[in-house]
Amino acid sequence: MEQEAFMIREYEVHTYDTDVSRHLSFVALSNYLQDAAATHAIRLQLGYTHLQEKQLAWVLRQMRVETKGRAEWGDTVRIETWPRRPDRLFAHRDFRVYNGKDELIALASTAWLLIDTGKRKHIMMDPAMFRHYRFRDETVFPEGMPSLPRPHDGEEAARREVAFSDLDMNGHVNNVSYIRWIMDAWEKSDGKTYPGSFNIVYGHEVFGGARVILRKEQVKEGVLFTVGTEEAKRAVTALLT
Repeated sequence: MEQEAFMIREYEVHTYDTDVSRHLSFVALSNYLQDAAATHAIRLQLGYTHLQEKQLAWVLRQMRVETKGRAEWGDTVRIETWPRRPDRLFAHRDFRVYNGKDELIALASTAWLLIDTGKRKHIMMDPAMFRHYRFRDETVFPEGMPSLPRPHDGEEAARREVAFSDLDMNGHVNNVSYIRWIMDAWEKSDGKTYPGSFNIVYGHEVFGGARVILRKEQVKEGVLFTVGTEEAKRAVTALLT
């Protein structure tokens, strides 16, 4: 039986989802997006538990978000999400986000890798995996997911040791933990609490106890951040405007 190709999920903006302006924080928005993606994957029988039985897992490779507005404390955020047709390497998922006034506040697109959790390596996807899917060809960014500028040795913006609370169910640093670190460093140096756009590429896993350094540099497209360790100098790269 074919499954739904399109899902709508709503979230109430609680106090712990807001920033100092009492609006939805970008970190909370990122959590909503990933929760919506995980929920839809479960409904489509390719969620965490389904893949764990085969020693497989989804790993986020890239996320692009363009913000259009804000949601407030007490608001209800509505997320519309759907899978686009995958290629052999990446599964693609898009999102539209609305506030309680039915105003579009964000567009987002993501690309996911399938990894063998035993070997910690990505694998090619078998089209048969998606036999119950109905894909949508619609994309919120017709131009696709742009490559990020090549980083140079930017100035140090922050340094920290990976804590237990930074980790996710796969045992590595949670995707949103990187976003929280970057947003903290960006706000501290630029005085901005919410980006107009955020494009992040995840390159290497980072595990608990690792010491990470965040570096930043001004590029013509915006502010470029890298997060790295001694072993993986550029585990994550993100461009903010």
